[in-house]
Amino acid sequence: MGKMNTQNNISESAFRQHQLIKENDHTLKDKSLRIDITGKGCDGFGYSLSFQSPLKDDVLKNIYFNSSIIKVYLSKFASEFLINFYVDYLFDPKNDIDHFTVTNLDQDKYKGKFWLKK
Repeated sequence: MGKMNTQNNISESAFRQHQLIKENDHTLKDKSLRIDITGKGCDGFGYSLSFQSPLKDDVLKNIYFNSSIIKVYLSKFASEFLINFYVDYLFDPKNDIDHFTVTNLDQDKYKGKFWLKK
């Protein structure tokens, strides 16, 4: 994961990749980043990040990199659990790694069967 800066909730590599993609793919002109929850396991939720048009019930969250703002839309369900999150971009061609990641900074709250009283 890229170096986390407490003033930013996106790494420099993710910010640059976002800018590069938006500048070079005209099909994404009216699309924004969207984060969904993909499932739940013992280690907490899984997340996906894509470029999409916002959906009717999506919740807008801004992510910051220095003085720049990127609009991110979350499904209503995801917005309940992704209060504090960090977006990174991993690129390692040697190991065929090339994707954005989402880290929920509150993930420890959602490990195991957190909805059951202990």
